[in-house]
Amino acid sequence: MRSATRALVITVSLSTITLFFILLYSHSFHISFYMIDAKYLVMAFILHFSALIAWSSRIQQLSRGMGKDISLRDAVEALLPSLFLAGITPSSAGGEPLRIYILRKKGMSYGEATAIILGGRFLDLITVLALAVIALIFLKSDMNGLLGSVIRLSLVIISTGSLAFIVLASRPSALKLILRKLLSGFEYITGRNPDPIYTSLEREIDEFYRSIRLLLKRKGSVIPTAYAGTLGNWILDLLVPWVILLGFGIHTNPLKIMMIQLLVYVIVLLPLTPGSSGVAEGVAFALFSPVAPPGIMGMFVLVWRIVMYYFNLVAGTIAGLRVYGKIGRPGFE
Repeated sequence: MRSATRALVITVSLSTITLFFILLYSHSFHISFYMIDAKYLVMAFILHFSALIAWSSRIQQLSRGMGKDISLRDAVEALLPSLFLAGITPSSAGGEPLRIYILRKKGMSYGEATAIILGGRFLDLITVLALAVIALIFLKSDMNGLLGSVIRLSLVIISTGSLAFIVLASRPSALKLILRKLLSGFEYITGRNPDPIYTSLEREIDEFYRSIRLLLKRKGSVIPTAYAGTLGNWILDLLVPWVILLGFGIHTNPLKIMMIQLLVYVIVLLPLTPGSSGVAEGVAFALFSPVAPPGIMGMFVLVWRIVMYYFNLVAGTIAGLRVYGKIGRPGFE
């Protein structure tokens, strides 16, 4: 518990310090938070929460494709607590181990749960990479400087990592060999026999590959419906900054704002800081600055981060306490 608290303090401190300097630099301190039109602020929260429901729907559909008929509520309970973990671990993509743990507690094997969560992440990756290429073309004139180079480098790193994962995931024997070598190192350091651990993990690896094959062979609407949940999640979340800007009276091209938001996400996928704190605020300020007056940008970034990040921390904490009361707290400490 102490490690989670320490990580939370670090990530909130990084975010707060960065936001302070952004507000100072953009001379936004004189712009009150209450200047945003309340109905647009509410709409931004609704869009983000709806995006989370779409994400949960994807978990539900992939679970059904595995023959596990879980409810949407179960899927939400698997997702929301993991948002807190994602918010205090490096990069904005985290929380997958906790989602797998919760699905395991809801009656799945670790292999099945891993196939569902990683299958969903694969749908995310192909969506992000495709849209990011479109965004770079759409925003070509704005992507010539250092930030454009960073975005392109991020895409190369993400693409390379994704390709390596796909190659590894297609070769169970290679994965088992890597696992065996890692456990040999564990035996050398601790002197303990790793065979029982290896046998258990090997069984879950086999279950993972069986589950992936089952999903790929499943006929009907499982994959298309799961992908619809993926698109719904992305489209709804990408609309959030446009709605926030409307709340400050800034009318601009929604497609452009969605593309900028996507490129922000590409950078914060890199594991640089816990929850991408500091990085997310700085990149958002740099990329969104051309679309609004400088005096607005500091407050815009603050509101955007409250909706997209701090809401996740609060919702994840509340949902986590409720879920842990039913299934028990995972042994992360």
